[in-house]
Amino acid sequence: MTKIYLLISLLLFIASPSTGQVKSIDAYLVELRRQPPEAVNVLQLTGYDLTQFPQELCSYTQVTEIYLDKNKFTSIPPELTAFPKLKKLVIRENVLQGNTVRLNHFKRLEVFDAGQNRLQKNVKLFGGPSLKKVVLDGMNIEELQMKRKQPIELDLSQNHLQALKSVPWRRSRLEVLVLHS
Repeated sequence: MTKIYLLISLLLFIASPSTGQVKSIDAYLVELRRQPPEAVNVLQLTGYDLTQFPQELCSYTQVTEIYLDKNKFTSIPPELTAFPKLKKLVIRENVLQGNTVRLNHFKRLEVFDAGQNRLQKNVKLFGGPSLKKVVLDGMNIEELQMKRKQPIELDLSQNHLQALKSVPWRRSRLEVLVLHS
């Protein structure tokens, strides 16, 4: 009886009361290991203060969505190319830096959300073949150059945008452009 009570207490301590999300990365990885890699479609790594992507997760090749928001990544982790079925990448509220965002090696990526980061004023975005939605809100972007495949929806709200370059508007796929401040 005592062992059961301790186990229940431990599980209640690990999980947050409102969302059930695991509070530590180690506990999350323990939970994940209980599932076969082919059964995992979503990696929820929000708020763990990660600076590097956990290598052991690269074996979960069926993943279609990865949430890396509220961590400390300075760039898009190169390990993410290990997920050939990745369709959605959320990496909001990190410390992404630089002026180039390369998504062209993510062949199935449809949604890329990197808002509230520290990208530089002049950003070059290299889109992949399936890219539909890009969110780059809440930064100090003044100029965006889009290279290769362009998204259908682009959210640049709460920026200091002065120019969109390399957008052939007559042939553009762009249907939604969000610019409000």
